[in-house]
Amino acid sequence: MGFQYSFIYLSSCILQWVINGFGTSVIGAFTATSQIENLIQQPFTALGTAMATYTGQNIGAGKTDRIKQGLLSALKICVVYSLLLLLVFWGFGRTIMNIFVSDTAIIENAVRGIHITSIFFIALGTAQILRYLLNGAGDSAYSMVNGIIEIVCRLVFVFLLTNISFIGQWGIWWTTALTWFCTALFAFGRFMSDKWKERGIVK
Repeated sequence: MGFQYSFIYLSSCILQWVINGFGTSVIGAFTATSQIENLIQQPFTALGTAMATYTGQNIGAGKTDRIKQGLLSALKICVVYSLLLLLVFWGFGRTIMNIFVSDTAIIENAVRGIHITSIFFIALGTAQILRYLLNGAGDSAYSMVNGIIEIVCRLVFVFLLTNISFIGQWGIWWTTALTWFCTALFAFGRFMSDKWKERGIVK
């Protein structure tokens, strides 16, 4: 997990370097949307923490089939919460941004940015829940590979998308969103492979 979060932090630093090249209004907008995203993902983290404990307990008890039932329940909560957030940010995005910033240019950028990332909140929640589940199972290989995938996605997407003329600065938010999607997809694939069960068994 230490390596995983180190990779994530490194990719965030590189992303911030690209953002700085677009000027103060984009920097302010990305900061605002990032703060909001950090706030709204706390329930995802709470669900993930619960799944980590639940997974560890059930592996210890030899009842790995129960883990899928718990995951399904957590994902249902994730979907409902994500859809509610999607409606809130698309319906009241400007009002919410006015609470955080007063500059008109920053608000305009932030509203459009949060419209992009809010579509992928389900992916963010899924990635968080599965990340904690697999870490709770002791799947250290997943943590390492996931960290690498995240940094590669951020590097590839941010340099590719921001250099496409009709995307430009919006590639920053698309990078965040698509990175969530890719890490969620990888985590789901890892879970479905059942290899984490082998990692979590103490022989």
